[in-house]
Amino acid sequence: MGLYNKAEADMIQEMLQSKRSIEVLSEIDSTNTYLLSHLKNGHYRRAVIAHRQTGGKGRLGRSFYSPEGGLYISLDTEIPGDDEKFFRLLTPAAGVAAARAISVSTGIDVGLKWVNDIELGGKKLGGILAQSTVCPDGVRRAVVGIGINVNVTSFPDEISSRATSLLLHRPGGTFNINELAAVIINSFDHYISLIYAGDVSVIESYRSLLTTIGRTVTVIPANDAPRYTATALDVSDDGSLIVLCDDGSRRMLDSGEVSIRAK
Repeated sequence: MGLYNKAEADMIQEMLQSKRSIEVLSEIDSTNTYLLSHLKNGHYRRAVIAHRQTGGKGRLGRSFYSPEGGLYISLDTEIPGDDEKFFRLLTPAAGVAAARAISVSTGIDVGLKWVNDIELGGKKLGGILAQSTVCPDGVRRAVVGIGINVNVTSFPDEISSRATSLLLHRPGGTFNINELAAVIINSFDHYISLIYAGDVSVIESYRSLLTTIGRTVTVIPANDAPRYTATALDVSDDGSLIVLCDDGSRRMLDSGEVSIRAK
């Protein structure tokens, strides 16, 4: 684990609108893994931020490229009554929170690709990973990780054609990562409170930001079933993707992922 940066943590803490303990680390294997360990030790209402990750995680067991210059942040929240629908809404809510925060902090508008990608100019700007655990007090809590390519200047060859950063999109000066982190935390807590209240505006905002709707997609099931093509029609109230298959049937996707890249 890297060094703890108290000055940066204090700076972010001063910009928060709700109470959270903040940790800023120079390096960590995974902010999600680190925060999950805190939950298991009974420490809640935290946000962990790292300058870089050596073992960043994506969905379906994939790695998440996490060099210096990105924002890697994990936040925890309680899952009321072990509500599975609430857990499934965390990824859409975090996507909306991140998109709105980026717009407010940088003036750059981004979109979302179902289910957990943040997109800019048709390329991946970041991603979201929600995980959960049962804590010592018996309550199920979730950790939501958000990774954003902020001041990243280059990517490995294998992802360079489909990844981008805020800096590559708008060269000329680096972005303030700590300020963006604070805006994201405030935005996240706002949208999570709306989910708690049963406010449907969260999924409406998610729907409005999705770049997937109306596109022909390749569906990649999570269970290694054969891939198939379909048209993305809409999202349901729990964030599932509704697709129209080539045979005219409709399916509701609550797992797996879709690709809109040419095959």
